[in-house]
Amino acid sequence: MNNFLKSECYKVIHRAYPYTLLIIGVVIAILINVSVWYAIHVIRIPFTIEGADIMNAGLYMMATIVWYCIIFTTDIGFSGEWRNNTMKNIVSFGTSRNTIFFGKCIVNTLLLLIGIVVVSAAYLLTNYICFRHDGSLTASAYQNYFLRFVIMLPMIIAGQTMASSLCMFFSTDLLWCGIYAVVVALLPNGIMLFYAIFPEVEALRIIYTNLPTVCLTAVAWQTLTTGLIVHAMEIAAVLLILPTVISLLVFQRKEIK
Repeated sequence: MNNFLKSECYKVIHRAYPYTLLIIGVVIAILINVSVWYAIHVIRIPFTIEGADIMNAGLYMMATIVWYCIIFTTDIGFSGEWRNNTMKNIVSFGTSRNTIFFGKCIVNTLLLLIGIVVVSAAYLLTNYICFRHDGSLTASAYQNYFLRFVIMLPMIIAGQTMASSLCMFFSTDLLWCGIYAVVVALLPNGIMLFYAIFPEVEALRIIYTNLPTVCLTAVAWQTLTTGLIVHAMEIAAVLLILPTVISLLVFQRKEIK
């Protein structure tokens, strides 16, 4: 496993792709804070926005955008193994399928977490520089931010594992990306639309509130309660275990050409 992880990390480190995405993320994080500061102090918009509001909005944006970033980190981690038919070389070299499966998941997850930490650090630093004098960036504000951040991480890791599992399950990039996009984007919006049309169907509301994307947004934005935290951990556990077990069983028996 150690040798496989070193090999995978070496491939990722020596590609320009992840660095390009990371730079784009950092630039966007900086621009958001600078743009709001400019709107408040130069344009002088007619309503009040505090630094703590922008800081918490960063969590909401992360809860929304991270699901789509996972597509890129998964693509980086797999490096076109299926597309270029190089997965068979790894298997024929004698690497066990368990090692391949969990190694890919670990590398993809590390890549995502590093990206989240770096972009979040850039966001928080710029936020502090721009709004440190408005009095809203208190110790309790940062405590609230980091508490929500930590609670969100298990679900984000589970989402990355789900994407990696789908990529191991399906050999076509378009297929796994399509299914993943349906789960994280089309499904929540579709259920919300049907519930708006048929509010008497309680099952739609239950399904909607149990979707990982909806729960992650709730953790980022709503009042934190014990029930919400437990609910988030339950969804993270299901999202982590179920796709992993199914995809691992399929990958063990999959013919790799």
